[in-house]
Amino acid sequence: MQSTLATETRSTRREFPATIPRGGLRLLLALISSDGVESSSLRGKLGVDDQEYRSLLDALQRQYLVDVVSGLDGDAVNETLRLTDYGEEVLTRLMERTFELPE
Repeated sequence: MQSTLATETRSTRREFPATIPRGGLRLLLALISSDGVESSSLRGKLGVDDQEYRSLLDALQRQYLVDVVSGLDGDAVNETLRLTDYGEEVLTRLMERTFELPE
């Protein structure tokens, strides 16, 4: 018989995403060493059109890898992107698998 704690821990742990959307790795890597990046400047750096960028960002948000924080700057709304803690975990595990980094 399993304890309640063991069952609870197993059910609350998120699984590693099966796939990261195409272009998602570049976006995640752009966020890894920052405290937040403006959404509009990141789209320009990635060199994708608005629709593709929005689709990519939506997919990463659904996987809880990226947070979008909105704030006012005068009359304009600025979106800042940040990796979630889970996003950092996933990116680290992905890099360890890809590059065989020491643990």
